Amino acid sequence: EKAERQIEIWGYDKKLIFVTGDQWPEGIVGLVAGKLCEKYHKPVLVASLDKTGMATGSARSIAPFHITHAISASADILERFGGHSQAAGFTVKATNIEKFSQNLLKLSIQFGTVVLDVIGFNKIELFSNIKVGDILDIAGVLKENEFMGETRLQIDLSDIKSSNV
Repeated sequence: EKAERQIEIWGYDKKLIFVTGDQWPEGIVGLVAGKLCEKYHKPVLVASLDKTGMATGSARSIAPFHITHAISASADILERFGGHSQAAGFTVKATNIEKFSQNLLKLSIQFGTVVLDVIGFNKIELFSNIKVGDILDIAGVLKENEFMGETRLQIDLSDIKSSNV
């Protein structure tokens, strides 16, 4: 019920759901993430804040959104994380939760058979009008991202807009 109330505030229109609670049992966050992902058919992260100022969470996702790759974009502020394409776990300082949630509105784009991640730190507003299947104009810097021994190209976003006619 608490998570559902946060979703009302967060907004049903978002492409990803992130909810937190004070001292939720660690075993429940994964179950809540799974139920919310199933209900809303969106990637979901659920975190429990403890008395020490840390948040431990679980994430569940839908295809084709690779939740662990999305979380890895915040590796520099996470204490630890791991998982696979559809499920992950993470620990982050409570003071970094807002930055962490902003780092998640990552986008994947496709050029023929090549798929690139587009990372837009603190650029959440640029992603708000982008829809699956849109043709996009993107400005940014092409960079390498290494995650779990795998090197992938990604675009560090400067600006983006839909070019659909």
